Order: sequence, then structure tokens, then C-alpha cells
Amino acid sequence: MILAIVGSRERGKPADKALIAKRVAELRKVFAVEMIITGGTQRGPEAFAKEIAEEQGIEYMEICPWDRVFKLNKPRTRGQEIDARDLRRAVVAMHADYMLCLIHPGGKHGEIISAYYFMRYHDEIKRYTHLELL
Repeated sequence: MILAIVGSRERGKPADKALIAKRVAELRKVFAVEMIITGGTQRGPEAFAKEIAEEQGIEYMEICPWDRVFKLNKPRTRGQEIDARDLRRAVVAMHADYMLCLIHPGGKHGEIISAYYFMRYHDEIKRYTHLELL
């Protein structure tokens, strides 16, 4: 199973990392978690995902890393940046068999868009059994 871990950058506290690590360990008791994927954000849940993958001996992959794929280190418009973020979220959701999504009430809610893409690309059963909003 490919597990996506996404969420608000505001969810960057040690308690959030502990929550993710606990859920990953619990999921490993039920599923064969072969890989953890993220969109490559450098702080918050996606940064924790990389650390947890290393700690638990799970393969890790960043889908659509910013600079290599989208060339976002070059000058860009706000619209291009938004399009690139949405594409990255969609690609992560398409490849994931299960998604952990950490939400922050005061955030910008990009994580909700990730959850939307997961629901869009998966059948009804998986939508309601393989998507966790934490």
C-alpha cells in the first residue's frame, strides 16, 4: 500500500509528529505499507513523513518536488504557482492508496484540496475508508 501524508504546514508540533507516527504504526498492523509519499513540503506533516519513514524503515518518495518538476525557483506568476500546487496535490492523491490529512483550522486549507483530489480519484468505498482527516 502507498500511504500519502499531507497537511497544513501549521501542524508542525511534536504532538503532530507523534500522532502521524502512531497512525502509521497502527496502519502497518493492518496493511503492508510499502511506501510513504508526500508533495515534498519542507515543514509540517510532510517533513515529519520523511522522518517517520526513515524511523520505521519504509520507503519514502516526494511526488513532484518543487524545483525539479515545476522549476519554481524561476520567476513565476501567482497563477502558475497555484496551478503547480494543485497539480502536485492531484498527483499525490492519484498515487495514494490511503491518505492521512492533517488539517489546521487557521490554515490556508490546501490540505482540503488534497483530500478532495483523493475523493475524486478513488472509488466510493476507498473514499470513506482510506481517507483520514486528523
